[in-house]
Amino acid sequence: MKSNSAFSLFILLFLLQPSNASAQTSLVFQGYAMPSILTSTEDFYFEYFGDNKTQPMIQYGGRVGIGIKSHWQVLLGFSFHKRKMSTDCLFIPRPGIDIINGTIPITGSSKCTHTVKRDYSIVEMPLLISYKLKSTNGFTPYFQIGFSPWKKIKTNQVKQQIDTGEVTKEKRSYSSGRIYFMYSNLSIGTSYSISKKMSLMCEATYRVDDKTFKDNTFGLAIGLGYEIGKAKRR
Repeated sequence: MKSNSAFSLFILLFLLQPSNASAQTSLVFQGYAMPSILTSTEDFYFEYFGDNKTQPMIQYGGRVGIGIKSHWQVLLGFSFHKRKMSTDCLFIPRPGIDIINGTIPITGSSKCTHTVKRDYSIVEMPLLISYKLKSTNGFTPYFQIGFSPWKKIKTNQVKQQIDTGEVTKEKRSYSSGRIYFMYSNLSIGTSYSISKKMSLMCEATYRVDDKTFKDNTFGLAIGLGYEIGKAKRR
């Protein structure tokens, strides 16, 4: 898989950096908010089909990690966001509808029966490797790659029957179940030093989900970074 190959190459470059026993390491803290949009639409549960619509979302998170050899950072994060989706024309497959590989060849009669609004509460724990370029006038560009295990923890759904107007509300919590993976988590950004230890961050991120949901996102993160024992550049 291309994303896994890129991540492996990034790790190899990190390991091949010349070692220096006197090189100072640092402790890194980051907090951010990232407005995001879906660039592909998540499917509803397998029994639902319709024209899915998504809304922009905001991801809130933090990271902690270590800075190594002045240019490298290894970061572990935790984040939360809500994903909202809706369908104006939904029908529940009945006899006469053949479901094959996510398509719905219709061999019998069918019509829209419901509209649905649904939001998911999702947590993530990204593991990232970052490489910082040369600083210029306080600005430090960087590249970042990694992967993010994520999991739905709660779902709220409002389903309305088109013919009768009857509304059904459903809440579901997920204490266990499948953990999904963002196979690619690719970022390019820059930080701006506002003090010796603190910096502002701006980061563009593109993430590619696994084949189950094909749920790709693009986001722009704004945040703050705090570094203790900042490594000196050679």
